[in-house]
Amino acid sequence: DRGLRGQVLDAMGQPVVGATLEPFGFYQSTGDGHDLMRFGAVNADPLAVTDDQGRFSLALRDSAVEWYIRVRARDQAPMLLSRQPASAAPITVRTHPGATVTGRLLHEGRPLPGVSVGLVQAERASQYWSYGYAEIATDERGVFTFVNVTSGQDYLVHGKMASLLEFGALDTTRVHAPG
Repeated sequence: DRGLRGQVLDAMGQPVVGATLEPFGFYQSTGDGHDLMRFGAVNADPLAVTDDQGRFSLALRDSAVEWYIRVRARDQAPMLLSRQPASAAPITVRTHPGATVTGRLLHEGRPLPGVSVGLVQAERASQYWSYGYAEIATDERGVFTFVNVTSGQDYLVHGKMASLLEFGALDTTRVHAPG
């Protein structure tokens, strides 16, 4: 009753090998009408990795709280298990490939190759922070592509100033990754 165990499966129902499950916060009712939410270092195993059948086991050390657990797997969108209680019953986690966010940078009608572009989740509250942040450079055509982005979220696309010095600044653009 002080852990979480189960299996991670992909959208086709196949086991996901090597997925990581990372507790990064918890929620607890204090009983006096207030709630406690804490993020950062938590009293739990720092990480679980799925085996060749997609199975995992995570010691949470406290069954009186509900956990926030980030799930990451190769070729799948990061996801968040929100307020997951510790339980003796196994759970099934279903991952999905994510959305693709792509764009092109031009300066005076010409492509900007080698420019660093960042993608950050717009909702910055810890309890919703599944994707986080990624950075990539544009190709020779000025194109950038972020794959396996958590769908259903808004993101901010921005240029990294160090790679734009001779061209000026790039406006931050809000985009929605469809479900």
